[in-house]
This record gives sequence, C-alpha cells and structure tokens, in this order.
Amino acid sequence: MIAANPLHLPAGSKEWASSGAMATSMRRVRMSRSAYTRVNQLPEMIADMQMRVG
Repeated sequence: MIAANPLHLPAGSKEWASSGAMATSMRRVRMSRSAYTRVNQLPEMIADMQMRVG
C-alpha cells in the first residue's frame, strides 16, 4: 500500500519519505493511547474549538 501523499511531493523523494514516516509514527502514538483518554479529551477539544470560532 502506498502512503498518502497530501503534499503532492514526488514519490521516493526524501521529503515524501519522511512525511510518510511521520504520519505512521503519529498514527502509532494515537493507537497506543487508550480510547478512554481520547473520549475524555473530546469535550475539551470541542469547547476549545467553539472558543476559537466564537
């Protein structure tokens, strides 16, 4: 499977490879955190977004 290339960099370039690796490591960090913590933080995130918009 080819990694998503949101920056439209040429495949195989150093930037493309590092951005793919970064996305993968971020995904790993998210998965390693417990779902409980994520659910707990959701109301805070929504409130934060509403404050920024308002």
